[in-house]
Amino acid sequence: MAPLPLTGYLSVQLSSFLKPFVQTIPLEYARPVRELIFLILAAASTMVSRLARRMSWGPTRMIHREKRLCRHAKTRGFDDVGLSAVLRQQAALRLRQDSLVLLDTSDIAKPYGRKMQHLGIVRDGSHKTNGPGYWLVGAFLRLRRGRIVPMLMRCFSTVQPGIKSFNAVIVQTISQLKEVLPEGRGILVCDRGFDAIRLLEPMLKNTLRFIVRLVGNRDLLFQEQGQWRKHNVGKWVETQLANGIQMLTATVRLPKRDEILKLIVAPPCLPRHKDPMMLLTRGVLTTRHDAPWVIRAYRSRWAVEDGLRAFKQGFGIEDVRV
Repeated sequence: MAPLPLTGYLSVQLSSFLKPFVQTIPLEYARPVRELIFLILAAASTMVSRLARRMSWGPTRMIHREKRLCRHAKTRGFDDVGLSAVLRQQAALRLRQDSLVLLDTSDIAKPYGRKMQHLGIVRDGSHKTNGPGYWLVGAFLRLRRGRIVPMLMRCFSTVQPGIKSFNAVIVQTISQLKEVLPEGRGILVCDRGFDAIRLLEPMLKNTLRFIVRLVGNRDLLFQEQGQWRKHNVGKWVETQLANGIQMLTATVRLPKRDEILKLIVAPPCLPRHKDPMMLLTRGVLTTRHDAPWVIRAYRSRWAVEDGLRAFKQGFGIEDVRV
């Protein structure tokens, strides 16, 4: 059997991927939606004008092609809510006991935007400056061999109607993930910033297992000689490292919470970093021998950074007017 051409191969793979999704929309819209996503992949862009140039079927005039694509994009059910629900359901089928769910935020900078809808102020991670744009929150399931598949992705602005705050969207995202994370399955992996009390509390309330990196200015209750004593985690770690300890674990609690957590302190991720890595975990660390696995699990979070960067740069998201 002769191998399929590249376009034929992509078409077959795309049909397989979209099969669960097209079942949730009217049958007459299934083909237009499939064509639209195929064009986005082929053009490596989400700009309607570039998609229209890639079309080798349908109307011959560009203006008619663009109008057709715009109609397809307005298909009922073809939105972030409907697509995210299908992605979460499909990812849930692949969940294992210790599957890692990587949660992270990013930004879509619009430095020249002035009149875009609900344009807010974001922290541009590429240039380390504040400017106009939108926030992006995404959750990805890490499979074997390092592959990641999307579970949820949402673009929002803090000035958008119905959005109370940045943290409120993160809390809502955690609640959505709980719907597809059965009891005891899946481990949420988050970077610094997710260690705020208002974000840790919904994780604890929903009995989620997690690995969250701490910043040094948090206060925790440490179990010492049968009693709970409150310490600044940064100062406590500094004292321990001064005694020559390179890696340590401790039993801790959040202030005003009863759940027992584990703290892991390890050397910096990279040689150029000076501060030690502090990981707060729940339901993951059983013995000290599990600490190396937890550290490797956290470091796998970098796959999300690469995935979000590829998403923004590979499809020109920051070049599109919203």
